[in-house]
Amino acid sequence: MKKHLLIILSVMLQYACMDSDGLSGISLSSSRYPWEEQNIIEGGDSVGSMILSSYNLYMPEYSEIDHFIEPEFEINLSNGYRPVYLVCVLLASGENEYGVYLEEPANCGTVSGYNRWNGNTRFKIYRPGAFRIEFNVVVVNEETNKLYRVTADKTFDFIMEYPDADDVFEALESDMDNCWDYTKTGNCEYGFAAYLNDNIIEVGNIVYGDEMICPETSGEHITATVEIDIYDYSVNPTQEGGSYFISIFHTHPPITNCNDNVWRKPGPSSYDEDAYDDLRIVVPAFVYDYDTNKLNGGHNVSMSAKVYRYGVEARDYNNDYEFYSGEY
Repeated sequence: MKKHLLIILSVMLQYACMDSDGLSGISLSSSRYPWEEQNIIEGGDSVGSMILSSYNLYMPEYSEIDHFIEPEFEINLSNGYRPVYLVCVLLASGENEYGVYLEEPANCGTVSGYNRWNGNTRFKIYRPGAFRIEFNVVVVNEETNKLYRVTADKTFDFIMEYPDADDVFEALESDMDNCWDYTKTGNCEYGFAAYLNDNIIEVGNIVYGDEMICPETSGEHITATVEIDIYDYSVNPTQEGGSYFISIFHTHPPITNCNDNVWRKPGPSSYDEDAYDDLRIVVPAFVYDYDTNKLNGGHNVSMSAKVYRYGVEARDYNNDYEFYSGEY
């Protein structure tokens, strides 16, 4: 099982713009440059500074995927200026850029001296990818009411990878077992697609196909009797509500009711592999089938079975930008 989150401290300054739809809590229209939309003056570094003293990643014991990010900061401003709100900018691979409103410094910091604030804030990233994270504070001149943007002294590189096959199997093993039980009693294939929803691995709709009919001729029997609908919905990586396709699963039914001159090879069939090659988004694949080299008709329906794996180890976020051609 691989580690999904990686943070690298990178000392560099970089200008960024944001998608306005990513700023929750701030009234913006369709402008891609909220600094202009809000009449925020660039060059705010002349009126103060924002120093990131540390950058922490917290992950609960039960998950290697869920997490929250907590930057600690210090804001120093010239006389007559005060902070209004914090903004995080994500610079993504593929030249996509996303913004998220964090909160007012007064809600997450304390005044440690005249025109000086110390504090921390928390946020999450919900869509895997490679991001450069930049923090900003918007400040106001209390006399003129003009707004300025002050950029933090450091940016951070953050990598979040998709769950791998081990993670998916661990999270959904009981769902796979249930589908296998249904397959043995219903004599048909069951299947589902799996998704990463708000940093949680979840099963999509469980579907089943037609009841398997034994062939009239002897020889190898390959059936494909379940169709699984797949979707992938992307939003601003800092926001909930996205649903990211991470795996596909199905079962193979027994041939207990067939003559013993009918047989098939358990595991991924040639049809399965052809269908997998047609996937637009490549993910780990699983098939639940009997644990034997050759399965003959008339077998015991309760004989040993297992989950076979095929395909890639994990979805690769580097390929996402082939699919996300819009803002998200």
